[in-house]
Amino acid sequence: MTRYARFERGSRTAYGILQGDIIEEIRGNLFGSYQVTRTRHKLQEVKLLYPCQPTKILAIGFNYALEIGKRKPPEKPEMFCKPVSALQNPGDPIVWPKGAARVAYESEMVAVIGRRCKGITPEEAPGVIFGVTCGNDVSERE
Repeated sequence: MTRYARFERGSRTAYGILQGDIIEEIRGNLFGSYQVTRTRHKLQEVKLLYPCQPTKILAIGFNYALEIGKRKPPEKPEMFCKPVSALQNPGDPIVWPKGAARVAYESEMVAVIGRRCKGITPEEAPGVIFGVTCGNDVSERE
């Protein structure tokens, strides 16, 4: 399994392949054709960033019992958009809104879609998933 990373070193942002505690920098299109360069970075010498720069974030709501409560679960998953500005880099502080009263957080499995798609079947879905990562969904419920 290839482990990709997006990182910052100095004023440069780049992508690479994580091999143990070394990131091998890549050049080209992360989601297409790229080459592994000879540039290597020690993991502790870079700042990890969120994995890619998406054009949109789609989420599924009301998909677990604690969130649904006593309501009837929806027949189909309820999708909603989150702004790209909601992304946070690993290790950076999470800033709560002033006056936040009901901040909730939950771990999420995040699917990174690697190419444009529309109206695909469940059987076609694995072919558009570039990879998976983890996320921490933090929301103000009020």
